[in-house]
Amino acid sequence: MRIITAIDFSDATDKVIEQAINIATACRAEVLLTYVARPDARVIGLKHEVEHFKDEASRKHGEEYELLEEYAERLRESGVETLQCMLRGDCVEELLEQASDQSADMIILGSHGDKLAKKLFLGSVSEDMVRKSAIPLLLVPIRDDQA
Repeated sequence: MRIITAIDFSDATDKVIEQAINIATACRAEVLLTYVARPDARVIGLKHEVEHFKDEASRKHGEEYELLEEYAERLRESGVETLQCMLRGDCVEELLEQASDQSADMIILGSHGDKLAKKLFLGSVSEDMVRKSAIPLLLVPIRDDQA
């Protein structure tokens, strides 16, 4: 069994990792720990400004990958076979494509219980995943007062 576990480095990440450990241990599953980074903004301006933003984006992505590795090691220390993957792009599209490419059996992700106004303007990754995923999802509820 292969489980994609999507994290975002928010306060929800620890609860998502905890659930991944529980399910992977019970099912003897492999976890593909996944972080989807936002695509770099296109910068139009002077050459030195563009280079500055490229350097800053590279540094940030390096830090994110180090965090991803730390969480993957936590899973491994719990006895869970774990691979990590950092993707870049639209979170929903990237997770669904990865699920298909990796023949995943399940996706675990946090659901932040976003406020209505935020949902209306920004949408919700978990809601889009529920609508579009062809495989089972485990949404780990995370509320602001629980995180």
